[in-house]
Amino acid sequence: MVGALVPGVTVCTPHHGSPHPDRCLKNPARHLGGLKLMDLPGLDVRAVSDLAAESQARCNECVPDHPKVTCDSISAARPWHHVPLFLLHSHKLIYDREKDNDRLVFRRQRPLA
Repeated sequence: MVGALVPGVTVCTPHHGSPHPDRCLKNPARHLGGLKLMDLPGLDVRAVSDLAAESQARCNECVPDHPKVTCDSISAARPWHHVPLFLLHSHKLIYDREKDNDRLVFRRQRPLA
């Protein structure tokens, strides 16, 4: 079986972080219970800091964006009232920072307020 494994490389748009880890890390007292609950089933909560915008910015420094490539998600570009209920929270978090984006994926890498 070991001889059958072949490494693969995926080329994709850079990940600019997520508002959920940023929110958890910036408001630890408010979200500490959530991090503890995530740890119970054996989830690696270190991924929270890995997916924060600051961590992703450091990761992306070695892979510059190409000026002719935009980093968007078109799968969910729709008005808020057409977004599934379970995605409304993400929709609002992204909309509050990006306004004109699809509200599920950050488009521009920039410092977060």
